[in-house]
Amino acid sequence: MGLLKKFYQILSILSVAFGIILLASSQVKSLGAVIGLSNISAEIGVSFGLFFTICGLTLFLIQKADKKLK
Repeated sequence: MGLLKKFYQILSILSVAFGIILLASSQVKSLGAVIGLSNISAEIGVSFGLFFTICGLTLFLIQKADKKLK
């Protein structure tokens, strides 16, 4: 397995995990506590969570499709 493929695999796993964590914590004000703002809405956490989850899944699917083509 090449170094670039391993990088994409790790990046996709981390992106999905980060997205799921953001989606799970969208009801808690922990994101505002981490970055120092107290008035962050839950929609921002959900938006970033969906973004990272979709990007991670896309990277994972691209990596798997590339593996099947070779």
